[in-house]
Amino acid sequence: MPVQEVAAAVGYEERRYFSEMFKKITGVTPSDFRAGFHADTPPRWITYGSSITQCVAASSPSRTWPAIAAAAAGYNLTCLGYSGNCHLEPMVARMIRGLPAALITLCVGVNVYGAGTLSPRTFQPALIGLLETIRERHRDTPLLVISPLYGSERETDENKLGFTLPLLRKEIAATVALLQQRGDNHLAYRDGLEWLGAEDAALLPAGLHPDAAGYELLGARFMERILRRGRGHGHG
Repeated sequence: MPVQEVAAAVGYEERRYFSEMFKKITGVTPSDFRAGFHADTPPRWITYGSSITQCVAASSPSRTWPAIAAAAAGYNLTCLGYSGNCHLEPMVARMIRGLPAALITLCVGVNVYGAGTLSPRTFQPALIGLLETIRERHRDTPLLVISPLYGSERETDENKLGFTLPLLRKEIAATVALLQQRGDNHLAYRDGLEWLGAEDAALLPAGLHPDAAGYELLGARFMERILRRGRGHGHG
């Protein structure tokens, strides 16, 4: 369908004005351009995480670490990075369960520490619930769970419920190992410190969120340090 007809169909009455504006913006006339649908063939990747997955300090939407990694690996990305959230929300688990995916990655834990929403007693059951909900429809989809990146003072300072980031990493690794022992052969764990560790602290201006260069580094490292190792070695 010609673009002018598309414009008319959605309520643009002044076709001449639309045509002129379209040519001014694109450099081509609407009559020379036809809108259509293209097959969406790349495998789908869903990634879930916090503001570190949202990447607010990235230089552009295409330079977030998930976007960089998806482009390098040839994935169609669905990025579920929620600033201030990622508390293993059941409704997000159900949404992921219902979406098509060839790969699912979950970067969890840092906001649980920051907000104190789950304790050492309740965290593992909540993570099991998240993973098992996703597994209801994604039984054989590769599912990679990543623990928090380096977090400066959070490595040693307990939050109000007694968590430190090292303890969270231990709980996440133990949860993945438990489900692997129960037969989940498509589940893997990666330590976030292997992705961005203490040696990279200069890329964390406030001690937690990477800067634009940090997100570039995360995107560049994702394939080798996280995805390939996670697929090949599973736990630990």
